[in-house]
Amino acid sequence: MTLGLPGAGSAASSGSASASGSGSASASASASLSLVAASGTSVAATGTEVSSSGQQVPFTEMSADGGATWQAAALPAPSHAVPGSATVTALTAAGAGFTATGTYDLGGNTNVVIWTCSPPAGGGSAAATGTWTAEAPEGFGLSGPGVHAITALTVAGSTLTGAGFTATEASESPTIWQSPIRN
Repeated sequence: MTLGLPGAGSAASSGSASASGSGSASASASASLSLVAASGTSVAATGTEVSSSGQQVPFTEMSADGGATWQAAALPAPSHAVPGSATVTALTAAGAGFTATGTYDLGGNTNVVIWTCSPPAGGGSAAATGTWTAEAPEGFGLSGPGVHAITALTVAGSTLTGAGFTATEASESPTIWQSPIRN
């Protein structure tokens, strides 16, 4: 996969450049970035690769230097997810790192996954590490029968707030999720 990232690499003066993708380019039929968040000079962009067999692989491109260089990282799916079913739905800068939400399939239901990228223990930028962890939260609006998604994220003080929906065959209702910042 080749991404056109303005300001990256040696072609910065022309307004477009290339950066290497998430490392599975040879097996990728397509890939796109759909969300971006920044905090200072740390930038994260997330998207989904689709393999030639149709499996979805969420990934991120991260920069610790305002977009001059980029590092790719896969976003891990929960261990009990149907393989190739995870996708990213929201992203925000949160605390000293980044938080993303997405969905994954689990036996006919679609549940929420929360990804967190924190700075290394010794300090530095979360964007420099590119290490993401996944959590599959449980509870109303996040898991169980039906389709659940958090499609927007924001931060106010030390609280992360997400908005989305829960849908079943019988109804659809809004979901508001709040959590302390996780990094």
